[in-house]
Amino acid sequence: MNYQETKKGMKQKRGFTLVELVVVVMIISTMFVLTTQSLFSGSRSASLDQLSTGLIRDVREQQIRAMQGSVVTLGSVVDYSIRFEQDRYILYPGMVYDSGNVQNQVVLLGPTMQFSVIGVPDQTITFARGSGEVRGFSSGSDTVVLTDTGLGDAVDIRINAAGVVFINRQ
Repeated sequence: MNYQETKKGMKQKRGFTLVELVVVVMIISTMFVLTTQSLFSGSRSASLDQLSTGLIRDVREQQIRAMQGSVVTLGSVVDYSIRFEQDRYILYPGMVYDSGNVQNQVVLLGPTMQFSVIGVPDQTITFARGSGEVRGFSSGSDTVVLTDTGLGDAVDIRINAAGVVFINRQ
């Protein structure tokens, strides 16, 4: 048996008390919760950064297509546009959005991602063929805000008249 003699000659059990066990379990649980929260928030933050970087890349590619005068159909050179919706953005040729156009490229946002502010006219940015400038640019109507609703983080993405993209993390 696991007994130990005390000074008075009585035998005493060795081990942990219930209070000691509860305290240790609470400390380990607290450490686990804090660790997993920081890990998951870091990955969500990374997702927001990746999504905003992908959006900027797509904006620049649309602008380059317009500047190069890419031919779409029947030998015509067209503008290139980006349409913003709350849970997605769509890359498409031309100035007028046609949901049935097979050349549209739809980019879905993640389940906790959304455009919380779409501050561009008609939810669309159109790059002019040849110059790559933003058609119908209006100062003050040049921003979209990409938000991670799970964390409350957001990124302001502003596009000026020349099509230059600026980012500001909130």
